[in-house]
Amino acid sequence: MTTVKIFLNGNFVEKDKVTISALDAGLLYGFGLFETLRSYQGKPFLLDRHLERLFSSAQTLGLRSAFSEQEIEKATLQLLEINALSDAYIKIVLSRKEETSPNICSEEPSDSDLLIIVRELQAYPPDLYGQGMKTVVVDIRQNEGSPIPHFKSLNFLNNILAREEARQKGALEGIMLNNQGLVAEGAMSNIFMVKGETIATPSLETGLLPGITRAVVMELAQDIGHPVQERKIFLSELLEAEECFLTNSLMEIMPVSSVGGIKIGTEVPGPVIRALMEEYQKLVYRESGGPVPGSTKRSRPKP
Repeated sequence: MTTVKIFLNGNFVEKDKVTISALDAGLLYGFGLFETLRSYQGKPFLLDRHLERLFSSAQTLGLRSAFSEQEIEKATLQLLEINALSDAYIKIVLSRKEETSPNICSEEPSDSDLLIIVRELQAYPPDLYGQGMKTVVVDIRQNEGSPIPHFKSLNFLNNILAREEARQKGALEGIMLNNQGLVAEGAMSNIFMVKGETIATPSLETGLLPGITRAVVMELAQDIGHPVQERKIFLSELLEAEECFLTNSLMEIMPVSSVGGIKIGTEVPGPVIRALMEEYQKLVYRESGGPVPGSTKRSRPKP
């Protein structure tokens, strides 16, 4: 059986032998960042965009990486090859190292640990893309006044609790509102609604993570003639949408069939979602350099 390797600070280490300091600030305070993406045919999809966001966030938070974007890209490709993975789940983590002083605040940039994890993907059931995902509005709110939602932070507990609440209520994804009662995002995804030819998604001021797939879908929508609005969305209008869908790097574009038991639209997936799915797969084809085996079987990481 092949031993799974993980990249840690320049070394490819067996999974069970990876060690990080017990005083690591990412462990103690959630002071760190991560990116989640996937590969198609051994090629990390939109890795450049994920690394651009990672480094931009790191600069804002005062995290210094010992590795360049090019070095991280090379390490990711090597790690996929070492683990003999083609379609894979990829997680890249920058975690603030332990401090010589117990004071977590510092005027100077802080060094970080770099961790890259790759795992085999488990496909979402193809039927889910034809039937749509059941969602529910969760009680846990997103705080639009906090900077945290705008970063892919290791402090991810709010979203995890929202997802668990959704699962306890029999749904696969939770829809989070902000403190003003506006639609913000899914617990693990961004959310879109369709009215006529227009696609709308909550604006960043609502308190959400600006997802990479979110940005790509907005570009694709405009390319095929659908106006996109970033604005405030009330729950009442979401429930009256003609179509609704979720996005993230692993699920890609996921139709929503219902919110809290209320059916969305009359057709799932609707015509706009189908067109976007087709354009997204064309982009995957171009980026991966060839057909994607089982491309109708979207993916999620194994537990």
